[in-house]
Amino acid sequence: MGDKINVAVLMGGPSLEYEVSLASGKTVIQNIDKDKYNVIPVIVAKNALWSIYDAQRYPEISPIDFKVWLSCTDELSLSQALNLLIEKRVDLCFIAMHGSYGEDGTLQAVLEAHKIPYTGSRMIPSGIAMDKIVYKRILLAAGINVANSIFMFPDSIESEINVLENVSLQIGFPCVVKTPSSGSSIGVEICLAREDFFPIINKLFPIDNRLLIEKYISGREFTCSVIGNAYSKDINALPPTEIITQNAFFDFEAKYTPGAAKEITPAPISCELTRRIQQTAVWVHNIIGCSGMSRTDMIVQEDDQIFVLETNTIPGMTAQSLLPQAASASGMNMTQLIDKIIKFAIDEFGKKSQAVLSPVNKI
Repeated sequence: MGDKINVAVLMGGPSLEYEVSLASGKTVIQNIDKDKYNVIPVIVAKNALWSIYDAQRYPEISPIDFKVWLSCTDELSLSQALNLLIEKRVDLCFIAMHGSYGEDGTLQAVLEAHKIPYTGSRMIPSGIAMDKIVYKRILLAAGINVANSIFMFPDSIESEINVLENVSLQIGFPCVVKTPSSGSSIGVEICLAREDFFPIINKLFPIDNRLLIEKYISGREFTCSVIGNAYSKDINALPPTEIITQNAFFDFEAKYTPGAAKEITPAPISCELTRRIQQTAVWVHNIIGCSGMSRTDMIVQEDDQIFVLETNTIPGMTAQSLLPQAASASGMNMTQLIDKIIKFAIDEFGKKSQAVLSPVNKI
């Protein structure tokens, strides 16, 4: 493998996390090892059309000047874009897309159907982690602590009185109301009292036709990143991060507004609690079947009981993002992290073929 590997960095997408994804993609492009990889930026627009940067056509335009090269680049349908990636001899796609389409298994299924390797989890683990209802059921069956919950959809509301009684008896207030397939804490509300419940669900139902209502778990919030492929000998939990915010929870504003949250890596906790948080993160990573990387959010109560909240299979990749922070705390810079994620993808897809750079991708 003396030749450079052609890596298409996929970002954007028709989700509410479009801008966050562009920031992740830009960081990958800026920090990827140019001695090992040829980089082809790819931006999927909010209307799901694809634009592929052409260095030969526009050599004077920087690949990170997105607005400039997008303005003079054709928008392609999915099939046209995939054919062009194959024509450009792309060996692997680095997925830097967050939320629906890019993280929920949709894009993964498309790439697999065209035998194009990619970073991150495969189609089924991606879908499981993105669907919080399915995700919670699987973790619960595996014996992992999760908040007590119920889910509802519009046609299930027979009467406001019955719904309120059901939530009051099974969950209680305060509770957390979530759209089950959104990322970056989009579509999440804390319901403090009964009178707030229906205004919140009426606000969230337009985002998703299902809602998850969870018991509110109080405690310290932590997140723990894992790199490696499920059940492999190279799987490694990075130092946990404690998240402290004045907001009701680590919401979109707290995540992406400078100064809105304090993120401490490594978390200032005992070695034993660190071990248990890391063990839980690896356990979840393996149960779901994640590849490459994952980041699992947790609440630790005063008695050190751990409750798992959710898992992100494509964590943010900016310098301020939690996965790169944890990698840095373990002595790994951004270039090394990107390189490891690509190598894990090569290992993952190498399981099904004699060589990761399959001849089918060289047509």
